[in-house]
Amino acid sequence: MRCYTARMSIDESMLLEAYRTAGRHLQEKLDEIKDRPCGWVKVRPSMPSFADLVFSVGNRMYAVLIVKLEKASPRNGKGITVNFQVMSDELNLLLEECEHYRLEPAFFPLWVNSTTPRVNVGWDVEEIIKQNRQVGTMTPMVHNSWNLIDPRSQKMLNPAEMKNIPGEVLMSEWEQQNMRVNYVVEHIEKRSLQMLSAQDIPGMMPNIWFRNEKGLPSWVAVLPDRSSKPDIDLQELRQMVKQSHAARGDKDRQPPQTLWSRLPASGEPYGEYVAYVKLKSAEHPERPILRGERISLDFDKLESFPPV
Repeated sequence: MRCYTARMSIDESMLLEAYRTAGRHLQEKLDEIKDRPCGWVKVRPSMPSFADLVFSVGNRMYAVLIVKLEKASPRNGKGITVNFQVMSDELNLLLEECEHYRLEPAFFPLWVNSTTPRVNVGWDVEEIIKQNRQVGTMTPMVHNSWNLIDPRSQKMLNPAEMKNIPGEVLMSEWEQQNMRVNYVVEHIEKRSLQMLSAQDIPGMMPNIWFRNEKGLPSWVAVLPDRSSKPDIDLQELRQMVKQSHAARGDKDRQPPQTLWSRLPASGEPYGEYVAYVKLKSAEHPERPILRGERISLDFDKLESFPPV
């Protein structure tokens, strides 16, 4: 299991607006693609995670980390030098997980709290967007492109010009767990219950916190099927959550108001659930699932955690 840490390079108060800005910009580019299927894979803020957004074009998937640009320095009159405000741990995690799950890593740089300089960035693009903007708003660094930069080469990415990966590509463990968690989240929201947080890292649990019908904060372990053997035994997981819950002091009696978790305060009761979500290829259920093919999903309901 790799080490996951909280996002530090973008303030939480700015993160939702950053998601909206990046999502709108990328959706406009996705709408222009007509020759291959494309769409969103990950759009919800989640913690922990290795990427903010994930989308697909053909059988390639792009894991996007939103980064800030607040300063730009002149470079001998020939454009500018920019520094991506990203922690080394965030970058390393993005690169490692993309290699592991066969994803394309990408930065989505945003200008924040400054007017946009009218200069050439020297990355095979004409110019940074020409108009000024109000301080405190966000805008993509380069409007007339996907505004995606490969963190390995520092070159602009254009998913529309990148060909499909040759041959068949197996659906990765992360893609499958992401689909399971998303389905359970949708199930919870359709019941008009309040979602608190969710994460889709394979082998990491709990996956979801929400408020159940009684209003109690509740966690969910999302598993492939009843025969699966999770990295953490369910009873062991129950004890870990219980110990973590008991360790919360009086200063934490009110759930922290963050995007990531609104955990129950020490002494507050909470619910425990398991969700079994089985995936298989709709056309070829006997073999592993391929990326991009139609999937059959088997899920019944949230089940109360089995008694000790």
